[in-house]
Amino acid sequence: MGSIIPATIILAVVLLIGAHVSSDIVEDKRECQDQLIALSPCLNYVSGDLKTPSPTCCTDLRQKYNSTERCLCLLVKDRNDPGLGIKINATLALSLPYICRAHANVSHCPGLLHLAPGSPDAQIFEDFARSPAASSSDADAGSGELHSGFKVESS
Repeated sequence: MGSIIPATIILAVVLLIGAHVSSDIVEDKRECQDQLIALSPCLNYVSGDLKTPSPTCCTDLRQKYNSTERCLCLLVKDRNDPGLGIKINATLALSLPYICRAHANVSHCPGLLHLAPGSPDAQIFEDFARSPAASSSDADAGSGELHSGFKVESS
């Protein structure tokens, strides 16, 4: 089963790249291919199969977050794309940098992805940025704990 996950993420990234015709979107996905593969240890968590991310996931995320931030945003934005081939829970994916104590601010995602404020694609990031988990993350200095009452629609 362990070898299925990396193969699945590679296939998902390839399918994700081919799923859109816009040159900007295709370019974004090409740029993110290697970074998303590097985050494959986090796949079991962001798909909801694990209750907590693995130590390897968090270590990799902390070491690579600066180069993967935009790509993690892209993965969340395209979470419902049938070409992705895997189910991504947006709440779990957006909480991952906070849980792993990676320096993160998901409120930057709409800007990184050139999304119009208030647009349907930007909404998930805006909702998360207003959540207790996001607003308390700076004050907690990345305690890694999600606070009760946090809920973002993942569909």
